[in-house]
This record gives sequence, C-alpha cells and structure tokens, in this order.
Amino acid sequence: MRPGVLRRLCERARKDPSHRYALIIDEINRGNVAKVFGELITHIEGDKRLRFDANGKKISGLEVTLPYSGESFGVPSNVDLICTMNTADRSISLLDTALRRRFRFEEMVPNARAIGGETDGIIPDGEGGEIDLRQLLDTLNSRLTHLLHRDQRIGHAYFAKVQDLVGLRVVMAQEVLPLLQEYFYDDWRQIRLILADSAVGPEYQINCQATAVSNS
Repeated sequence: MRPGVLRRLCERARKDPSHRYALIIDEINRGNVAKVFGELITHIEGDKRLRFDANGKKISGLEVTLPYSGESFGVPSNVDLICTMNTADRSISLLDTALRRRFRFEEMVPNARAIGGETDGIIPDGEGGEIDLRQLLDTLNSRLTHLLHRDQRIGHAYFAKVQDLVGLRVVMAQEVLPLLQEYFYDDWRQIRLILADSAVGPEYQINCQATAVSNS
C-alpha cells in the first residue's frame, strides 16, 4: 500500500503553504470518479479545505481518518484541481452531479486568432494565391453551429501547425473529415454542406459526389 498522486501532492502542499500546487486531470468525464477521488470528494470543497498558520499549525478545515492506514488526511487550501473535458463528447452527459457542483466551469472556445500560418493565418495556395486558415475555421464552425450545435465546433489546434497547402490537405483528409463523419454518422450530404462542395465545381470539391453509370 502506497500513497496515490493526490495524497502525495497534498502532503507537499501542506509542508509548503506559501506556494500553490495543482493536480491536472485530463478528460475527467471519461474517468471513474469514485476511483479518482473516492469518498474524499467532499474534502475538495472550499469550506472544507485545510488552512495552516506560518508555523504549520492547522487553523481550520476537515480531516478524515483513512480506512486502511488509520492516518488523518485532508486537502490543503493551496491545492488546485484543474480538469478538462470536451463538450462534444457524449460521455459528458454522464458526469457525476456531485462532481459538477464542486467545480467552477470555464468554457474554452475555438480561437481562430491562435492560428499562425506564415502570417495571421495566411498560407499560400500553391498557385500564387492565399488561403486564410482563420476564415476557414470560422466558416466551418458557423456551419456546424447552424446544422448541429455550438459544442460541435472544430478547435483551432487542427490548423495551428498548418504551414502550406500540403499540410492543409493532410489535416482536412485525415483529421477534419473523420471528425465530420462521426458528427453526422456518415451522412455525406450533410458533410458536403459543411464543406460547401455542392456550391463549386468538381475540381474544387473536397468530397466529390460520384454518379453511378448503369450498363444495362
């Protein structure tokens, strides 16, 4: 039997109350909350956190006796719990209510200005023209919001490392299209609306529609 990550972090924070410590849990909605926090979930609430004076003496807070070791344990006030989740993930609807009410939520929306490219999100199109990656992202997200929901918007990270047309083709074919397939359950008519393929000629389409020819 050995102390887990949360226990070790809290011990460090307790010995050093003048500094803040953080535990980051990625995609917490996919985790087993009972295994992550156990019965200690009530101790992460602000009014139950441990507070100490300059000499390390406890001023306030709630401690619990651990069932196996018999030792006392509490979560110091200088420990921050930072968790992430993707609102497009269907598992978020199953997030424990007890967990929801113990956290403050901050939405991180797609930010087109975070896309650099050569300059301000602009990359060459290979034919002497330019492609505005920022406008591309905003346009895709506007259509997704209209046809689905704002939670299904595409993040700017998809285009953050694109530097040229070749890189854009790879991202669209291997990352964006598979994501749209999942969103629309392989409904290619809807996907073509998102990509505006129906509004341009075949040579400009990302997803081309083929017409079957009968030999009978």
